[in-house]
Amino acid sequence: MAALMVDPEPVVYVGPTVSPDAVRRFLPNANVVDPIQRGALYKDRERGSQVFLILDGTFYQDQAVSPREILDVIADGGLVVGASSMGALRAAECWPAGMIGIGTIYRAFRIGELDSDDEVIVTFASNRGNRHSSVALINVRYALTRARRAGILSPSACREVLQKARATFYSDRQWPQLLSGCSQEDRDRALEFLPRQDLKLVDACRALSRLAIWQRSGARSGHPRSEAGGFVTNQEQREASCEPFAGLDATPTTIRRFAQWQWASGRCHRHLVAVAAASDYPGLAKAIESHRDLAVLVDPAAGVDSRNAIALQITRQTLWSSAMQETSTFAQALWQELAVLGELDAELYRFRTATEAVAQVERRKLEPSPRDHLQARQEIATAHGHRDWQGFVHSLERLPARLQDAIWQYEGQLAAAKCLRHTLFETHSLAST
Repeated sequence: MAALMVDPEPVVYVGPTVSPDAVRRFLPNANVVDPIQRGALYKDRERGSQVFLILDGTFYQDQAVSPREILDVIADGGLVVGASSMGALRAAECWPAGMIGIGTIYRAFRIGELDSDDEVIVTFASNRGNRHSSVALINVRYALTRARRAGILSPSACREVLQKARATFYSDRQWPQLLSGCSQEDRDRALEFLPRQDLKLVDACRALSRLAIWQRSGARSGHPRSEAGGFVTNQEQREASCEPFAGLDATPTTIRRFAQWQWASGRCHRHLVAVAAASDYPGLAKAIESHRDLAVLVDPAAGVDSRNAIALQITRQTLWSSAMQETSTFAQALWQELAVLGELDAELYRFRTATEAVAQVERRKLEPSPRDHLQARQEIATAHGHRDWQGFVHSLERLPARLQDAIWQYEGQLAAAKCLRHTLFETHSLAST
């Protein structure tokens, strides 16, 4: 058997977000490499590296690193951390499997406030030290917020600039063009202030600082490979991207279980009205007008109190209750809606990951802690538009018992998943961090 290689230096994938010199100020022994692309993580893990920090990555010029590659390296014992740009995107997708996300951008993707890679993508020239030549949309949002608070731009000017930035192709997004509609005085002040506001850099420094703390304290680290040899990357064996059901049989039972998980987790809320419109529930518009009392189910403090919100509540009560008790109309409509949007594979993957986590907890005979339940309940309440669990539970009183049971079942599943994650990836106290 070939000898196993061990490389204690953390690998940091950087590009336009932060300079190699800045990385080494936090991590003097870091192996600073180019933005990550597909296959790089496998290669560096096979070389013996144990800790990986993904900040920047390629999007279009080369194939992006896949979630499958990250999951394989984590399963092999590697510690994979993400922040700022490509790292934040992948961490928001792969956190159930143990990838660690750090920073504001990661959290925004994780809770669904951000949902497009357009938020972080920029153009850069690798032959010019990876300097970026456009500004990321998330940095536009961040800079405009700070400019408004500092009195540099008015709220209306900030809205106009943001609207222009969202309508501009990412490679053409530059401050002078975005500020072209402002007065000369505002433009001059803004051009002095805005380019220096860089949330991607802030998050990158947070991640580097956290990694440095872990390195000094020994709080977290990767593990050497358990066996030598390369990763199996054959697409038929390792990925199911061309398989529409992500390895699951599209039976009525599977579709129904998947829809129940989507509803209980709150992930399907943004699709409910479209699903209702496409299903056998013709009285939705009339019901919205005649059931405005259902607005009490929506937490006003969460900023959700509208015609659309009432429609969601009616859909949740009436349509889903019917689907649970009688037919699979709603479940089929949701499945088809996600397939049309191109989101079915990703959602099925999340569903399968959550199911496998619960099975792991049962096999290991683990018991979720009060902290696991507390975190799970807060996450569920937030996903359903409520500030706290008590308010959310109160809103469930008008729902059929089966739906209430589905929520409590999901709470147990999510707490179990968090218990497994803490068991596998938080073996040391991190009080100092």
